[in-house]
Amino acid sequence: MKMSWTERLERHPIALTAFAAAIAVGAASGMAIVAGPAAVIDHLEHIEPVWIAVAAGARLASYLGYGVAHRRVTAACESSQLEAETAARVVAFGAGATSLKGGFSIDVRALHGAGASMKQARAHVAALALLELAVLAFAGWVCSLLLIGEPGVQPVAVWPWAIGAPAGVVVAVLAWPRLRARTRSGRAGRRLSSVVRGAEILASESRRPARALAELAGMALYWAAEAGALWAGLRAFGVSCAPAVAILACATAYVLTPRGLPLTGAGITEALVPLSLMWLGIPLAAAVPAALAAELARLAVSLPLAALSKREVHRLVGLERRAGRRRRAASAAGH
Repeated sequence: MKMSWTERLERHPIALTAFAAAIAVGAASGMAIVAGPAAVIDHLEHIEPVWIAVAAGARLASYLGYGVAHRRVTAACESSQLEAETAARVVAFGAGATSLKGGFSIDVRALHGAGASMKQARAHVAALALLELAVLAFAGWVCSLLLIGEPGVQPVAVWPWAIGAPAGVVVAVLAWPRLRARTRSGRAGRRLSSVVRGAEILASESRRPARALAELAGMALYWAAEAGALWAGLRAFGVSCAPAVAILACATAYVLTPRGLPLTGAGITEALVPLSLMWLGIPLAAAVPAALAAELARLAVSLPLAALSKREVHRLVGLERRAGRRRRAASAAGH
């Protein structure tokens, strides 16, 4: 089977990580021009490196939390033989800038490679994505309520969350019968079926309280650590803020979560996170380097983990098998 160009690139995670870092720096440079180069440079000159190390530690903690949630959700896929150690490698690999299709693509192919049908794999990864968004949305809603009326916080940053999050839940519940009906026909229905099946998987997990609690705790740790990395990035450049500010900024900027975006959203994160922080009263000149520092910490931590996991993950998702078949075919043609 011929490898696609995206699969060829995915065989080189170090190069992809360097490319993502270059995109992140480029996007941050553009935002720095908007914020005012002199003000940004002033914050850079007063950097406290110890907080960058804290941000890197938070990134490691986020992998631990995501690994727990990932393992519990994917373990519900009974036809998959994805072992705990291999699942941890998949989590670590997919969390970095290792795929032009996003980390969820790695998850789907890994589950499929471990024995699940493609339909089952997509449904369980959809369940994982829905769990991500549900935990993040709840955290964003709570933080929006806490920040209403706080000095410097713009209404546009809090009221859409305060009103929109519960309204969205009501709309989703009312629309559920119609959504299930639409999965029975058409291309859009087939795509929607994975999401609907993912929601049903999460609902069925509620009948196993211990596993459901572990899933929620793992995902809560993941998002707390992600927000903690951003909070530490702000501290590195002399800005102290309430944890609720960092959490709500993440919730606003990560509507499309890093694992669901190509190269973990490099370039997008450096634009959306500073804007979210600015709406919450953080000076843009400090928010820009803070967002960049948090993203570079993610890439720096993910690189050795991706390198250690590369062989096992590529074997599972089929990249090494396809590359081996191509080498053997080329060798046979040469003779």
